[in-house]
Amino acid sequence: MTLIGRLPAALNFIFVTLILGFAGSTQAQSEQLDIYTENYPPYNFLVNDQLTGFSTEIVREILYRIHLPNKEISVLPWARAYNYLKNRDNVMLFTTARTAQRQYLFKWVGPIASREVYLYKLKKSAKVVVDSFEDAKKYMTTAVRDSATANQLMAMGFREGKNLELIHNEDLSFAKFIYGRAQLINKVPMAMAMELKKYDMTMDQVIPLIPLDTGTFYYLAFSLGTDDEIIREWQAALDEMKQDGTYHKLQQKYLQ
Repeated sequence: MTLIGRLPAALNFIFVTLILGFAGSTQAQSEQLDIYTENYPPYNFLVNDQLTGFSTEIVREILYRIHLPNKEISVLPWARAYNYLKNRDNVMLFTTARTAQRQYLFKWVGPIASREVYLYKLKKSAKVVVDSFEDAKKYMTTAVRDSATANQLMAMGFREGKNLELIHNEDLSFAKFIYGRAQLINKVPMAMAMELKKYDMTMDQVIPLIPLDTGTFYYLAFSLGTDDEIIREWQAALDEMKQDGTYHKLQQKYLQ
C-alpha cells in the first residue's frame, strides 16, 4: 500500500488519540474539583449521615456520566463554602441562586430548578401584620449569612441586628423562626414544607406574606478559576439528562 493509501488510517488514529487524550484531560481536571453543598432540603440534605436531595441526585448523575461516580461531596455551612467558592480555584457549590449580584463572580451550569421565595410568618402570630416590605422591617427576619436572600434583604434596607438576624446555617435559622426568636423567614415553598416536617408541622401553620423573588433560578456554581472545558462537560451532561428524561423523573420524585 502506498503512503497515500495509508494516510486516512493514520489520520484516523491520530484523531481518535487526540479525542481520547482530550476526554482524559477533562476528566482529570474534574477530579481536581472540590465539591461543596449545605444542608438545604429538599435540594441537598442529610438523612442518617447520607447526603441526598434533588440537587444532590442531579450532581451524582452528572458525576456518573463523566465517569467520576465516587467523587466526594462535602457538606459545610453555607458561608464557609461560599467563601471557598469566591476565593479558591476549582470549587463547585450547589445549590446556588444565580442572581444579578453573583452573575460575574462565578461560572455556571444549569439551570437545575426555579426559585420562588416568599416571606412567611407563623399562622399563630396574629400580632405580626405585614402587607409590604416596609411593614416587614418592623419585625425580625432570619436568613442565612451570604445567601442570595440575605443579600437581597440587605439591598432592600434590612439591617443586621435591627430587623435581620443572619445565621450560619439553614437549620438554626429555621429554629429561630419556629421558636419565635424571629417573626419572619424567607423560603422556597418546597423547602418550607420539608423544614416544617421536622417539627411535625404542615404548610397550614404558616402564612406566605409577600413574594421576595420569583424570577431567578438555581444553578451549580463554579469558581472563576475552573477550566471552561469542565463547565462545558458538566453542562452537556445536564442537558443530556433533560433530553433523555432523567431530570424529569427526579423532578417528579421530589414534587410528590
